[in-house]
Amino acid sequence: MPVYLQSLDKAIFLAVNRELTHPILDFLLSFITDFRNFQVALIFVLFLVLLVGDRRLMATCLLIGLGVALSDSLVDLIKDALARPRPCQELPLARVLVKCGRNFGFPSGHAANTATLSLITSFRHRRLGFFFYPFMALMAYSRIYVGAHYPSDVLGGMALGLVSSLVVMYGVRALSPLLLNLVRPLKLDLALQRAFELRERLKRRAFP
Repeated sequence: MPVYLQSLDKAIFLAVNRELTHPILDFLLSFITDFRNFQVALIFVLFLVLLVGDRRLMATCLLIGLGVALSDSLVDLIKDALARPRPCQELPLARVLVKCGRNFGFPSGHAANTATLSLITSFRHRRLGFFFYPFMALMAYSRIYVGAHYPSDVLGGMALGLVSSLVVMYGVRALSPLLLNLVRPLKLDLALQRAFELRERLKRRAFP
């Protein structure tokens, strides 16, 4: 990265991390930036999707899983290749509100995975974009605010999330005829139909 862009990157980081601060934001953004705080909610959503049995929602969950796996793998490869330190690792002036990661900073894995989740969901269910786009932006901002990443790390992660989303969505669409031809002899469609019938019987018993 050119020197003037590095200087701009650090200046924006310090402005967000040290100047545009408030104790309430410290608490809220430290909470938002930690994926572990959303684990229970994600498990609950997955349970509801399986219970409802909507195939479009189930397909969306599968695409999200593939997209996050792809973006996560690419993030690790790029981080090791570029070896760019995080601001919390090299800037003495950085306010560090969360544990500073031991790995490198570019691109941001949080930003990449959140972008993948938000974009795939919003592409397939447009009305949900009103929730997921602000969540994506808030997660990206929080990574700068808590001292974990430079702005360029976050932008790079979001761009990588976009690429991963498009690759998974269009890749699955392109390969779906081939996959159907491969699984049809295995009669998996019959197995899925029986699984859905079993789920319907269980749901009727649970909610008479």
